[in-house]
Amino acid sequence: MRWRFLLMLDIDEVYRKAGALGYPCAVPMIKVLKAEKKPTEVYAELRKHSENSFLFESAVFGEKIARYSILGSSPEKIISLKHGKMSINGEEIEVEGNPLLLLKKEIAFKMDKAGLPKFSGGLVGFFSYDYVRY
Repeated sequence: MRWRFLLMLDIDEVYRKAGALGYPCAVPMIKVLKAEKKPTEVYAELRKHSENSFLFESAVFGEKIARYSILGSSPEKIISLKHGKMSINGEEIEVEGNPLLLLKKEIAFKMDKAGLPKFSGGLVGFFSYDYVRY
């Protein structure tokens, strides 16, 4: 598989290949870990060190076991919308119309996913029930 090739690159080669693209991009780097602890146990430790940590579990309909456990902390950006006002890392931004359009622009990036697992990185987050107003 093509993604295995990325695991064999040293970091300088990753930067060179990413820079050659000519546009901002995400370079997926994958490492398969042996599951010695449950994802919830790992997350319990992770959240002690970051107020903005998360655990997302994926499951296919009908399966009882998640296919992927996605854990993260200390995000590069926190984008929120409260009372019609959007903020990025606490800095308020003027929003006219549908805030989803501004969000799409803010999170736009390109990533070559050929040969990678279905979720191989990117952005994670959620929309609350209140978003139906937009």
